[in-house]
Amino acid sequence: GRRYGKTTAAYREAEFYAAQPNKKIWLVGLSYKKSRLMFREVFKNMVKGNKKDIVAASEKEQYIRFAWGSTVEGMSADNPSSLLGEGLDLVIIDEAARMPRKIWDMYLSP
Repeated sequence: GRRYGKTTAAYREAEFYAAQPNKKIWLVGLSYKKSRLMFREVFKNMVKGNKKDIVAASEKEQYIRFAWGSTVEGMSADNPSSLLGEGLDLVIIDEAARMPRKIWDMYLSP
């Protein structure tokens, strides 16, 4: 339903996966702007207070790399070809119902 906290729950799931070794997590927005907004929340929660666990991170470039090999990246469906060729452990899609089905079928589904 609307305003139920689905996005917050998704962030928590991303945090759970990122705490495990060698996981690759993508946060996918319909647009770069949406992707950036979603990633900003995750970045604030994961990076603040965890600097010693982080190898590299950039809010602007939308990535976090942890010492144990896990990565979190913000991605945009604006350029679907950028979503090709990755083995992912978790994909969180913001507003998935609005994403064209072919993006899931051709670029994101396992």
